[in-house]
Amino acid sequence: CCRNDLIRVPPSHAAPSVLLQLFDNAAFMRSIRAYNNVFAFTSMGASRSRSLTVDHSVCRDGVYNFRVMGSVCHRIGSLLPSESGRSMYAQVYINDPDMNARVTSRMQMTDGLDQAVLEKIDEIMERHNPYAQQFLHARSILVQR
Repeated sequence: CCRNDLIRVPPSHAAPSVLLQLFDNAAFMRSIRAYNNVFAFTSMGASRSRSLTVDHSVCRDGVYNFRVMGSVCHRIGSLLPSESGRSMYAQVYINDPDMNARVTSRMQMTDGLDQAVLEKIDEIMERHNPYAQQFLHARSILVQR
């Protein structure tokens, strides 16, 4: 690997302990995809191969997988609120002024999420995620104008 150790990959930063503790929470683990989705900055689009829904040699028990045929894209959309007024994806960081508002928006996206867990993840994102920090900074610039 790595050209016989000629290439050194720097170690990644350790995950915050608060985040690691969530992985011991059975309810969090059952809904981990839903939590991931409500914190996504974009939605993903792809041309899926239909063969996986028919081919049982590929599609069995376990983690759901899909095969992409063609292209994959990420849709960020407008950062301004939609007609419905509900913030989605990166809009949450721009349109919702504080953690309580962001958590409320995310609670409305999917049923069954734990408010305390959403608050923990929001705090982690605000402290450690450079993309969340950029969107929050963009919001502060917009508010100043």
